Formats: sequence, structure tokens, C-alpha cells
Amino acid sequence: MKRVSLLLFAALMALIAAALVVPLSVPVWAQSPAPTDPPTLIPPTALGSFENTRVPYALSGIWGIAGDQNVVIRSGPGTAFPRIGILRAGASIDITGTNGFNPDRACSNIFANDLDMWVEVRYREQDGWIARCALTIRGDDLGKLPIEAPPLADFTPPVPTAFPGARG
Repeated sequence: MKRVSLLLFAALMALIAAALVVPLSVPVWAQSPAPTDPPTLIPPTALGSFENTRVPYALSGIWGIAGDQNVVIRSGPGTAFPRIGILRAGASIDITGTNGFNPDRACSNIFANDLDMWVEVRYREQDGWIARCALTIRGDDLGKLPIEAPPLADFTPPVPTAFPGARG
């Protein structure tokens, strides 16, 4: 009996010891991560200027940029056609066709003498026309574009009239 008592006493002591040890240990998922070195901060670098770096979106691969004045957009290739909009100074527009002028012909110093050269543009979901020399043309060769209207047959330079804020 003494032996059974001693065995029960030893078992009881083992249970008490185990009960004391288990609550003192922290589960792995509840432990804090081991300290690590602080992250290395990389100082910001100076960025270049982003002015005038935007490339216009042109489906045709050819676009025109208005100069320092607003440019009139017309419903047909000529000043007799009604205005349908304005391209703001410095803005760009997709060019989709021409009226068949020689794409190698340069613009002259007199804007009115070049009003037989027109480019077709896409403006607010409709076709429009802009005098070719009112734009700076960028992209592929204008000669690749379709001829959407015949060249003006009886073109004579009009009498100059002043219209502040727009050309063409």
C-alpha cells in the first residue's frame, strides 16, 4: 500500500508540474517575430521634367499639333464649310485622311495661299477638317493616308479677314 501511495503521489506531482509548465509556454502562432534589422530607406531620386513628353494617341499613326493659336475644325475641306469645333492651342488631334494635296509640298509664309491643303481629323465622334498648315504634323508619312475628298479645283486665295484666336 505504501508503494501504491508513493506511486499516486509521484503521478500527482507530475501532473502538477505539467500543469505549471504548459501555461507558461506560449504557442508558436502567438509569439512575436524575432527582431530584424530595420528596413533600409532609399532616398527619392530627382525626376526629369515631364513637360511636353506626352505622346498623343493616334490610331492612324499621324497626328497634328496646334501651334500657339486655336485652330478651327470644319465639316469639309475648305473655309466655305461650317465650323464644327475648335482645337485648342497646343492640343493634338488624330489625322485620318487628306484632300489629296501633295504631301511633299511645304507650307508657304502666307497662310491664305495654303488653304487648298486640308487634313481630315476625328473630332468628337465625327469627321472634321483642318487646314494642313494650321498644324505641325507628326508621325508617319501623310502620303499613306486615304484621300477622303478631292483637291479643290478652283482654289484662289481668299481676301484676308481677321478672326482673333483661330486659324483656318
